[in-house]
Amino acid sequence: MISDGSFLLLSFSIKDKDSSELLSESKSVLYIKGYSKFLPKKVEEELVKSDSNEIEVYLNKEDGFGERDPELIKTFPISAFDIRGSLGKGDYVALEIEGKSVLGKVIYIGSGRLMIDLNNPLAGRNLIYKIKIEKNITDENEKIKALEDHFNVKIEKKEDNSLKIEGNENEKKEVSEIIKKYINNNINLLL
Repeated sequence: MISDGSFLLLSFSIKDKDSSELLSESKSVLYIKGYSKFLPKKVEEELVKSDSNEIEVYLNKEDGFGERDPELIKTFPISAFDIRGSLGKGDYVALEIEGKSVLGKVIYIGSGRLMIDLNNPLAGRNLIYKIKIEKNITDENEKIKALEDHFNVKIEKKEDNSLKIEGNENEKKEVSEIIKKYINNNINLLL
């Protein structure tokens, strides 16, 4: 049974329902029920209520990532980017828009300008998600190891049973929140 705080290792693929094109494939991805946000709501609902370790979910555009929005195609001067090396059509660039970090796909380069598509790459598509639960992690030490691997931090258990987390400040903060909420609220964390 999957409930809030369940730690799962998932393998999944996403295909375009209309063309059968494989759009994405991932193996051994950490999913924490109640925390992880990478699955669309309908897919997560099907995963939680299924008795099977493998599911297939069809998502129409509306339940997935919506229609493509032409307003999300923006033009920027090339000079606004610190470009080292080559940048080509189809490359992704990180942008900060209205205080939020977003990823956009370069769709045109010319005349000193870049045209960048900020739509989710899966927008405008009917999708098929195939998900397999590789492992339901229930042991506290295995959960800690999964967090280390997923967030690229080092978590050391001290003699007094406290945990010392080393790594990037944002990652350490995120991992400490997960540990407190989903593993052990009474554990002493050293950041």
